[in-house]
Amino acid sequence: MSCCVCLWVILAAGVVTVSGINVKEVSTINEAQTTCHPPRILEDSNLLHVECEGLKTLQNVRMLLKKRIWVRLGSLTIANSNLTTDLSVDDLVYYPALHTLTLRRSRLHDWKESQMSSVPRVRKLVIDQCWDNDTFLAKVKELTLTISPKLQDAFPDVEELYLLDLFMPFIPELSSMKNLKKIVIDKGAAKCDPENLWMLEWYNAGKLEINSTLCFVVDKTEDGLESMHMMFSFVDLKLMKGLRDIRTAIDDCPVPCHCEIYGYQRMVEPITTVDCTSANWTQLPDLIPSHTRRLILTNNRITNISKVFTNPYYQSLSLIRLKNNLVDHIDGELLSNYLHNHSKDFSINLINNKLETVSNS
Repeated sequence: MSCCVCLWVILAAGVVTVSGINVKEVSTINEAQTTCHPPRILEDSNLLHVECEGLKTLQNVRMLLKKRIWVRLGSLTIANSNLTTDLSVDDLVYYPALHTLTLRRSRLHDWKESQMSSVPRVRKLVIDQCWDNDTFLAKVKELTLTISPKLQDAFPDVEELYLLDLFMPFIPELSSMKNLKKIVIDKGAAKCDPENLWMLEWYNAGKLEINSTLCFVVDKTEDGLESMHMMFSFVDLKLMKGLRDIRTAIDDCPVPCHCEIYGYQRMVEPITTVDCTSANWTQLPDLIPSHTRRLILTNNRITNISKVFTNPYYQSLSLIRLKNNLVDHIDGELLSNYLHNHSKDFSINLINNKLETVSNS
């Protein structure tokens, strides 16, 4: 990800690698000039494109451009800026022909919905290497951007949305952008989480184009949030593969269990936990998600666990918890063969069952 820049230009940035993802590290800061560059004529159009940088608010554009340019402004790029006020298309009301807005290498504050009826119909929105954190200088890991519902409400007319080289912990389904026909996500990373499964549906429908975007999860423990190497736990895992694995785990999850992917082994095999605590079961399910490593069956009424040793869906298990069940028999030969052919460590918890011995047949 390229070095983000706000009203202060960030120079001499060093690269740190975080579990396979390159993140720029801030080292020195110099002030940038607030300016708009000379306009260029857009191809096949009488409209103009202007790039401005070093801004604190979108309203700065009006002060920097001559009035005769306002009505011909079709494309506007805001770069290297620290937009610290709430953003709204109301600030663009002076440019009725504006159809494309690009925000590049800038910090973006929160968005607010338009209160005017005569604002320009921005149909193409490009967000490139931006972030929205208040304390972006404090920690590299906070250079993230949330695609919030407020952003959707601010641009209801957008038909094409480009999210380029962003680190996005949350991307809600873009239902408020009712005219949206195309989404392009290029590079960067997004959170591999069930809440982002809508992207898989859009991708399968041909409405989402995604290129070289990686998958990351934010560690949920307090200790993890203080450690950069804990923040990105999926190394070089493509976003679509991560979302497909989540979809498969959910689809194959037995009712009423909770199934979750919490990591990857060798960057290929998902590590899945299946939690069926207090499901009132009397026997093991025939189907569990492939690559299930942890199976939690505490507080059930299961009596026979031979399926653990014979069913191929159970072959990846490293831990099975059967505390507080009614298991009274284990076939010793099946257990021995299973352990002999099992390449992984294997742990089974049978506390508070009816098992007294392990038979040889």
